[in-house]
Amino acid sequence: MSPLPIVAETSFRGGARIGWFNATWPFARLTVSADRVVLSCFRTLHFTAHDIESFQNYGSIPWVWYGIRIRHRRSDLPNKIVFWYLGDRDDIRLALRAHGFAATIA
Repeated sequence: MSPLPIVAETSFRGGARIGWFNATWPFARLTVSADRVVLSCFRTLHFTAHDIESFQNYGSIPWVWYGIRIRHRRSDLPNKIVFWYLGDRDDIRLALRAHGFAATIA
């Protein structure tokens, strides 16, 4: 894996699970920047570094779908928030590291 070039933000298209709601590909977008992570689908969720406990690998269908679970501290959001990515979830992990979220990757 080669490092990602430094950019203001990096976005990924995929699916999402927010509580009981499921959005399939291509109806979700995960955007990572230096000061926040944004998950957009039926609503837009903004997370600062303070809001994030960790990002964890979550399930997969090998060579097809990979999930990243966002473990957060916000009481106004469902506990279960997962972004599903059609591709290598290491791409997301590299973007998180490049934008300063390395400490939150479990």
